[in-house]
Amino acid sequence: MKISIRQDLYWSFSYFLIIIGFGTFMRLTHAVPDLFSYNYRYVLHTHSHIAILGWIYTTLTALLSYSFIPLEKAKQHRRIFYLTQISLLGMLFSFPFQGYGAISISFSVLFLLFSYYYSYFFLKNSNTQEHKQLISYRFVRMGIFYLILSSVGIWMIPVAIATTGKDSNLYQASIFFFLDFQYNGWVLTTLMGLFLKKNHADRITSPWINKFFYGFQIGVFGAIAVSYISIFDSIFLHLIATITSLIWMLSIGAIIYFYIQKYPFKNVLSNGFLFLFITKVCMMFFASIPYFKEIIFYNNDFIMSYLHFNFLGVVNFGLLYLLKENNLLNLSRISILVYIAGFLTTEFLIAYKGICLWLGWAFFENYFLLLSLASGIFLICVSEWLFRINRN
Repeated sequence: MKISIRQDLYWSFSYFLIIIGFGTFMRLTHAVPDLFSYNYRYVLHTHSHIAILGWIYTTLTALLSYSFIPLEKAKQHRRIFYLTQISLLGMLFSFPFQGYGAISISFSVLFLLFSYYYSYFFLKNSNTQEHKQLISYRFVRMGIFYLILSSVGIWMIPVAIATTGKDSNLYQASIFFFLDFQYNGWVLTTLMGLFLKKNHADRITSPWINKFFYGFQIGVFGAIAVSYISIFDSIFLHLIATITSLIWMLSIGAIIYFYIQKYPFKNVLSNGFLFLFITKVCMMFFASIPYFKEIIFYNNDFIMSYLHFNFLGVVNFGLLYLLKENNLLNLSRISILVYIAGFLTTEFLIAYKGICLWLGWAFFENYFLLLSLASGIFLICVSEWLFRINRN
């Protein structure tokens, strides 16, 4: 018997629906500027915080407990879950009205403390002799390490503001440190560990598997150099970013090779996850090249396209695959196709605007209206998934 995570998924998919709603709303107000009067930055902060900490964090921790924590620890898992939801609801109802204010920051700090609590809980109750032998567990344990490490960036932000100000390189570097070790470290490393566990990679006896593991971690640590080259103009950082991106690419490519050998074209979600993952690392590689750096880092739409590619693409394909394969969520084929249609359409439109700004082209009339309608596609499939969870 495993820990029941139906309640976790109900909350996480509720957050998913909320962030899709926020995203659609923000794009709609670009199409119809006089529709509502609101603080765009405050809503954007809400959207990003609830996306990473609400939808992704809640789903990932639920999957970790389901996969590695014994049933007798269910009450403790549930206690941490409820505490975490208090902090998330606090952020959800404070960020839209004050942005980074006293209340929202207090709830953010609470969330950080509860994430430490969960990390301790997970490592204490999963670190069995059996798990220590598993390559999948080594990945998720590193994921927890990155979760804790990323928080150093958060604690550095007030130090940066007090000493050098919000316009300083230290302030930007602190934010990038947090974000990089959150989604490249905690999220993607944990996802890969859960993916390997589900696909029986723990049975692989090849000595190469350890090299893939270390190559993956080098890629994660080196990924921060890709972000830092937008702040610090250093050939040394460019070199680190390029080399580590290549190492990460090779490691993921090797994992894909082993996977295809065993499960050739198993399903659209697993293949999509791996294809999008290696494509994301290819993007990082190109961003580390000085010529492309000048094009990418000074174009907000290219940055937005990359972030959406990461979260709506790589991360969500991985999460949906794991939920489906563990029989935790019955995903209909049509809902998956609708999601893919929404992802491809919005990704194309965001990248298209970036290309237009780069080349000095005018983008077509009613662009923002079409983008908001395309974003609304996600509401259809996510609503269905939430309904299915609630019905079970």
